[in-house]
Amino acid sequence: KWATTHIGFRSMNFSEYTLSGVVFKGFGVELKPKKFRFSAFYGVFNAAVEIDSNNADFGVILPSYKRIGYGTSIGIGTDKNYFDLSYFRGRDDAKSLRDEPTFENIKPMDNVSFGPKFKVTLFKRYFIESDVALSVLTRNVLNDTLKSSEELRTIYQFVRVNTTTYGAFAGHVTTGVNYKTWGLSFRARQISSDYQSLGINLLQDDLREFTASPNIRFFKGKLNLNGSYGFYTDNVSGKRLNTTKRNILNTNLSATPGKRLNLSFGYSNFGTTRTNGFTQMNDSITFSIINENYNGSLGYKIGNKKRPVMVSLFAQMQQAQDRNIFTAKYNNSKVFNAGINSQYKFEKSKLQLSGGLAYAKFNAGNGNVTTYNFQSSAKKAFFKDKLSTALSLNYSQRFSNEQKQGDVLSSNVSIQTQLGKHHSIQTQFRLMRNTTGVVSNIAFNEQRVAIQYGFNF
Repeated sequence: KWATTHIGFRSMNFSEYTLSGVVFKGFGVELKPKKFRFSAFYGVFNAAVEIDSNNADFGVILPSYKRIGYGTSIGIGTDKNYFDLSYFRGRDDAKSLRDEPTFENIKPMDNVSFGPKFKVTLFKRYFIESDVALSVLTRNVLNDTLKSSEELRTIYQFVRVNTTTYGAFAGHVTTGVNYKTWGLSFRARQISSDYQSLGINLLQDDLREFTASPNIRFFKGKLNLNGSYGFYTDNVSGKRLNTTKRNILNTNLSATPGKRLNLSFGYSNFGTTRTNGFTQMNDSITFSIINENYNGSLGYKIGNKKRPVMVSLFAQMQQAQDRNIFTAKYNNSKVFNAGINSQYKFEKSKLQLSGGLAYAKFNAGNGNVTTYNFQSSAKKAFFKDKLSTALSLNYSQRFSNEQKQGDVLSSNVSIQTQLGKHHSIQTQFRLMRNTTGVVSNIAFNEQRVAIQYGFNF
């Protein structure tokens, strides 16, 4: 119960800024006996891809070096109080390609990122949490211009360094308090210029942001009000040509006045402004955009415990307004969508039915796109849940500037069989007909069959 192994194509998470979510082919382990925490992995992130410019269907295939990664994280504590220290190493094999690519941005890299992550809870109400990392990245390991020395050879055991090596940091800290009827937290985050770790996906850098998040609960949790307000700026280093600033406001109100009814309403406002940075900007390319979002939902349960029926309504409107008269006609837009869903369940026969209708309209520039969608599904279990079946049907129509572009019809059938206590087999059949010409230049039909085997132990 406290040990997990990873074998094959997997992903693991050490921290937000060292290793998080990147898929590797290899093996790893996570151990959490009592308060001790330990994780480690080794794997290949990218396979070597040679230069190939002869593929007429896809154009030039970009080459890539074989990338290997490994790391470990060790710590102690629980979810409320812990301290972890993580280390990650990712490096490209410079000899994995026969020819060195001529692309300027494709060079073999070497990277080490490490840092602490902790959380402390005081008096069951106050907490402080932080995640910080330092990354040392060499953009091109082939650029060996430093004179060899004994000290340099020692450093090479951890990371290859030369004139393309640099260091950067990233991190955040959050502190707050939680009471029975209210709570409040503050978060500060900064990513230095050119921060990069080969163990994480693309991360926006050179930014600083602050966020405050209050919440209030009334009538024993039947009425809840949550919100947040923050401001963001990039170009913290002052090296960029321009600076973008944002003010962000979010509010959400949810209510459960009875056992059958629940309501929610949300509002958000994102103000984005681009101003001068390293150089003076022309008035025609500066902008100040206000993005507003309204959303609401209503859910109502009818019937009884044996035959419950759940009906839900939802609606959302989002609009963007550009205050620059030169760019407003390109950036102004409005999106509206609404729909209704229902679900009916027969407890005795274990039959579940659901269906819904949805409408969406998008306006931007001089055009608009409208879609109508219908979906339904049925699920049924047999032989004491050893056999389960599911059928779904979806149909949608698409209009552009009030002219019909076509429709999409898809159906899916799934059959899952439980073989004993440990084995299961699932078969899926999918049919699709698309006449819109949006996904591809022509209408097409698609058929798919998938078989999945599962072993539980």
